[in-house]
Amino acid sequence: MINNTQSYHFKYFLLPLLTCLLALSLSVPSAFAQSEHEHVQNGMNLVQQGKLDQAITEFQAALKMNPKDIAVHVILGQIYEQMGRNEEGVAEMQTAVNLNPTSPDLYNDLGSAYLNASIPNKAVNAFQHSLILKPNQSDPYVGIGDAYKQMKDFRDSENAYIMAMGLNPDDSIVPFALGQLYAYFQRPEKAIPEYEAALRIKPDYPLAKAALISAMNDAKRYDESIQTAIAFLKETPNDSNIQEQLAFAYSGEKNYPMALKTYQSVINADPKNPTSWGNYGWLEYLAGNIKDAIGFSLKALSLNPKLAYVKYNLGLYYAVSGNESMAIQTYNDGFTIASQDDTLNAMPDLKKAIKENPDNAILKKALSLLESLSKSYK
Repeated sequence: MINNTQSYHFKYFLLPLLTCLLALSLSVPSAFAQSEHEHVQNGMNLVQQGKLDQAITEFQAALKMNPKDIAVHVILGQIYEQMGRNEEGVAEMQTAVNLNPTSPDLYNDLGSAYLNASIPNKAVNAFQHSLILKPNQSDPYVGIGDAYKQMKDFRDSENAYIMAMGLNPDDSIVPFALGQLYAYFQRPEKAIPEYEAALRIKPDYPLAKAALISAMNDAKRYDESIQTAIAFLKETPNDSNIQEQLAFAYSGEKNYPMALKTYQSVINADPKNPTSWGNYGWLEYLAGNIKDAIGFSLKALSLNPKLAYVKYNLGLYYAVSGNESMAIQTYNDGFTIASQDDTLNAMPDLKKAIKENPDNAILKKALSLLESLSKSYK
């Protein structure tokens, strides 16, 4: 399998970090004592340099001098979220809300923090509280849609996005989010018009372009996908997301030489991206190049050993190549880091391989292993 969810995540409700920092810089002389001002200014400079750990130290020092500064709590929360320290991000946003419980924007920030921390029920509560304070906002409904999507509640998620669209029909993020919902629930034909709507609102929307091509691929509309991707690449030749989807479209048409040639551009753009190496391995497998499939998958896992889908792919490659001990060991290792979805998604690949290689007993043994292991999810 490839990692082709195109589930691009947005922090819809947090101010972009540098915008927030700019707002702080404009208010610094009146908002801070001189020493606090220096810590905040140092933190701002460090964020712009990408030195987030050092920036955190400066903002924490500022908060020691003024623990009730809401803007600094919000910025610190954003930095934590950008670093994947989501529990700390939630704590900072909750502190900001406690300092000003009548701000709908801060409840939106808190809801977004809960989403990043994968606590969707609390995210819904925060967004709903924002709507109580300020009805008829579209942003909280997008957040509620995201939260219900995390809970795999299709209907409530769809309803929330549709509500957001009614309140703000000119916001390209809303049809994009709705398209993501349909794609997530494997309804690509419904996702396609939503991505097209997002692009009508905002023609220069790179993620919507890549997502549109991804949905066309999922719908097996490969020729249309290829033509659309080529047109987009004339506008932005170095867009690696579009190049990746173009490679997948060529693969769908079984044009593996073009798929591999195109995907090489994706690798060149970011040679340290483990997901790209994992996907490259899958394309090599489809092309019948098992040795390269194994090599590229090992490269992906050297960069990120927690990629469960790559582990499962690697187990498949070992099984197809006749290496039973490595196949079974790799599937067992993969299961220790896999989600239920990862495991369930790996089974169709094994079943297809068994159909193509009916005499391969290792594949059958691997499938029996996964079926047995998956019972622990129930």
